[in-house]
Parts: sequence; structure tokens; C-alpha cells
Amino acid sequence: MQHTPIIYGLYDPRTSPSEIRYIGFTSKGQKRRLFEHHAGAFAHPDSHRAHWLLKLQREGIKATLVVLEEIEDGVDWQERERFWIQEFREGGGKSHERD
Repeated sequence: MQHTPIIYGLYDPRTSPSEIRYIGFTSKGQKRRLFEHHAGAFAHPDSHRAHWLLKLQREGIKATLVVLEEIEDGVDWQERERFWIQEFREGGGKSHERD
């Protein structure tokens, strides 16, 4: 099954989606990518992102994925990902991108 490529953010569901902690790209589908983040936190627990995800899991919570942009054919997704990271950093976000 082919999924629409997206730029997405992860946030604590107890907060607002404007408080995104991670921004990424996927063409795998939202559910699969979210599962990979949670599973990957156990496999590679040394990043800020993993610490945050594991903390949420210890509290019985899972991060929520929000679609920021659907990527159309021919669009440079890496450029759009950088745009969104910058957008949230300038807005005071706590993105752990690239950790």
C-alpha cells in the first residue's frame, strides 16, 4: 500500500499540537511511523527524543502524530522538513530534530 508522503510532528497529547517535540518525514504511513518511534526509543534510548518518548511511556502515554504538510510529487521534502523545523524553533518549540 502506498502512502502519501508527509512532514509530521510528534507532541505530548496532554499539550497543544503547537508544542511539537519532533519533526520528521515519512512515506510509510502515520501508524507505522509512530510505532517505529516508540519501538526505536527502547532500541536506541540515548537520544533526547528517545528519553522524551520513554518518559511518556512510563507515564502510560504515547506521543501523538500530527500531519504538518502532505508532500506532492516533485517537492523537495528535505527543504520542507527544514522549513517546519525552523518554523517551530522560531516559535519557541522544543524540537529534538536530529538528535
